[in-house]
Amino acid sequence: MADFCNKCAEEMGFQHPDIDVYKIWESLEPGYYEGGHICEGCGFLGVARGMNDEIFVLHDIGEDNLNFTDYESYNGLKK
Repeated sequence: MADFCNKCAEEMGFQHPDIDVYKIWESLEPGYYEGGHICEGCGFLGVARGMNDEIFVLHDIGEDNLNFTDYESYNGLKK
């Protein structure tokens, strides 16, 4: 079964996300992230809470590097 984040679930017409980015963010202390979530729509790998309470999603950009993208300005499947 495919799992989708808030934005991708909405774009695909699902009523509820499988990966609730906002609930995960609320559970994190500033400066921490939680991996192990893979959105099948946009491909992010985890959720992070920035030091100033930003919401970031993590993408693998190769060679063991992660890119932190601001979720509020993130376009999901629309890229």
